[in-house]
Amino acid sequence: MEREILFRGKRLDNGGWVYGLPSKSRYMGEGNLVPCIDYEEKGVMLSSCINPETRGQYTGLRDKNGIRIFEGDVVQVVIEECEIDTAVVYYDSNWAAFAVYYVSANFDNEQLGGLTLDGCEVIDNEWDDPELTEVQNRD
Repeated sequence: MEREILFRGKRLDNGGWVYGLPSKSRYMGEGNLVPCIDYEEKGVMLSSCINPETRGQYTGLRDKNGIRIFEGDVVQVVIEECEIDTAVVYYDSNWAAFAVYYVSANFDNEQLGGLTLDGCEVIDNEWDDPELTEVQNRD
């Protein structure tokens, strides 16, 4: 089975998400080089400049509802079949794989690489709802 290669990023012009493939960067004001994503819309190839901090790659996985999981997504994961926790998905260059970083006090903000995302659910992403990535203290 071929893995789908797909990236996303927040557009600089309107703040909306764009999904496609990375393309050559462009110079935008004061000589700043800005990354872009190419995508097809109604049969026409387009390109949008994006905020580089929001660029993320599709993991090749989908959540329990069929939603694609990207770097930067905040997911709810099931731990040991009974406990639900929140984590952020990211690419870990040390593992050369996608990993998750827990954002709850239950796991003391630890990183768990190679964790299966089976049964997880995408609830948002770290840019649209940054509060989700703050440590949640549980009493």
